[in-house]
Amino acid sequence: MAASCHTADPIRTVFADKGYFGEPNRDFLRMNDIQDGIMRKGTRGTALTPREKARNRAIAKVRYIVEQYFGLTHL
Repeated sequence: MAASCHTADPIRTVFADKGYFGEPNRDFLRMNDIQDGIMRKGTRGTALTPREKARNRAIAKVRYIVEQYFGLTHL
């Protein structure tokens, strides 16, 4: 399992926006035993399922809290 470069704690989950959606990133997480927190993206002609939309909302709630902190530190 991968560890944070700042602490010895293992990285359990990676949360990311739709820009990181893709098999290479998901394969990397799987190979390193890290839980996938990458938001799903619909493709042309294929809409997200209600389950995928709910998953994206849950991830967005976590990301919002973290991004608010980083936004305040850049002031």
